[in-house]
Amino acid sequence: MQIESVFRVTQVPDVKALVLVAHERAKAFGARVVRPVRALGTRLSAVIRQPWFFPAQVAVVFGLLWLHQHGYLQVPVTVCDWVRLGK
Repeated sequence: MQIESVFRVTQVPDVKALVLVAHERAKAFGARVVRPVRALGTRLSAVIRQPWFFPAQVAVVFGLLWLHQHGYLQVPVTVCDWVRLGK
């Protein structure tokens, strides 16, 4: 008994062609995703290089710190919440 007579004759897929197709799809998808991200990064870098950016950043951080210290950013935890959390 020969091995060829036991198994059906099937076409073996061309792995190299499948890999090339998958590679082209991945490159096209990557180009579609990377282009807007790169544009956003370029725009962000241009904004960060401006001389007004650091003082504005400091003002925002200090504003958030003040809001936090005065309780405007606090999330109230009631007694029921503590019971549910197991305290």
